[in-house]
Amino acid sequence: MSNKAWSKMNHLADGVSVEQMIAQYFDSDALIEPAYKVYRMNNKGQRWYYRLHENGTPEFFMSVTSLCYATLPTPKQLTDWIATLGVDAAKKYSEIKAHYGTLMHKICGELVICKTFDLDRMEDAVEIYRAKEGLEFYDVKYWADELRKDVLAFAQLLIDVDFKPLAIEVVLVHPEGYGGAIDLVGEMNLEVKGFFGDVYASGENKGQPKESKRTERIRAIIDLKSGKKGFYETHEVQLRAYKEMWNHEFFAKPVTHVFNWAPSEWRETPSYKLKDQTNSASGNKWPHLVQIARVERERRERTALQITGKIDFASGIDKNYKTVTFDELVKNQMGESCPAES
Repeated sequence: MSNKAWSKMNHLADGVSVEQMIAQYFDSDALIEPAYKVYRMNNKGQRWYYRLHENGTPEFFMSVTSLCYATLPTPKQLTDWIATLGVDAAKKYSEIKAHYGTLMHKICGELVICKTFDLDRMEDAVEIYRAKEGLEFYDVKYWADELRKDVLAFAQLLIDVDFKPLAIEVVLVHPEGYGGAIDLVGEMNLEVKGFFGDVYASGENKGQPKESKRTERIRAIIDLKSGKKGFYETHEVQLRAYKEMWNHEFFAKPVTHVFNWAPSEWRETPSYKLKDQTNSASGNKWPHLVQIARVERERRERTALQITGKIDFASGIDKNYKTVTFDELVKNQMGESCPAES
């Protein structure tokens, strides 16, 4: 089994950075790890994933999250919230909550792997993350208390479903042109209703089939959300994409179910929301959104401004800046730091 962390992020150009994505956890005893390496490129709020061909040429894949935001309407609840709060305030709040969610994901992943976490060191975890991400001006004084409750709610889920992990934060790409990070994949218990051979013992329905419950062991994806106001259509669609990605790569160990999870507001007993999105009607939009995204992909300009070198008034500054394609950025970076995959 492997327990890994993400690699260092490298700055390539104005607003463009890239990092190699490595699973936080991957059960190599149960799965064969993909032969390709995946890199994530962040371009001023837009995400792309890519892998390298033998000749060093990158193949780009649209982020599932970016694809959903580009093709699905913004939820009314969200637009109303932005209108009430104001664009700038909403953006700042969203940035803070995104960082909170990232830290919550990391701690929940550690809990799944180690099967323990010291809640008394939550303040230390917050300060370490704050320093690492340069969040000196962020108000995080309530994070530790909130995280303790959210992580306890997640621990309750793990106990309730007897969760056994297969992969955590594993990044995959799909030949249809998209990629993304899957939060949590594993085996779990699920209580299902159905007709399993039971019959009515008496009454007017005596001998007729009787619906009952039983617990089945399933393989599932769980997508973690830190927000407590419910789930949006984008969450349903994302899960359908993640299921397609996983089952294409690990066809011998396919997932049968997909869930959204989020902590609830609780005072006395840890509680959470777990929504089965397996048969979501909105999830059926995914194949059509991929087709729309292909048009969007071609429309988007994949170039960046690269500023480098020493300024020399004698020779001018023309050599210090140029517009380059993403392909050129990647090839230059790979040539300097690491070889292409074989």
